[in-house]
Amino acid sequence: MTVQLHSHFAEAAKPALPPRRKPPRPISVRVTHQERAELEREAGEKTLSAYVRSVLFDTPGRRRKHSKPPDIDRVALARVLALLGHLGIAPDLKVIAESARRGTLECSPELLIELEQACRNIMLMRADLIRALGIKAE
Repeated sequence: MTVQLHSHFAEAAKPALPPRRKPPRPISVRVTHQERAELEREAGEKTLSAYVRSVLFDTPGRRRKHSKPPDIDRVALARVLALLGHLGIAPDLKVIAESARRGTLECSPELLIELEQACRNIMLMRADLIRALGIKAE
């Protein structure tokens, strides 16, 4: 009987586990798309949380553990957009497509479809370049 009591007392005598601490609650701040883009640009290789924490508490932040997507080469994008505008490809294709549609240019229905698709593709490229550069379309 003493052996059984001893095991019960030994179990009861173990120190209690410290209470589990809850993780701190996050702080949320709403920012505009432009403000977030600026913060991400300023964060560089840091995570956005680490960057904001380092600015708030004036401490160095931890480095980002995963790779960041490459920066946009704005000069190259602007050069492509300017070249697209100077070459006048879209208007030329539109003239060709209109001539084919009126019947003044001999072409098959397949060629007409391809010309119209080429015009749409160029307009989509232009829109994507304008969006990537963050400028307003005319």
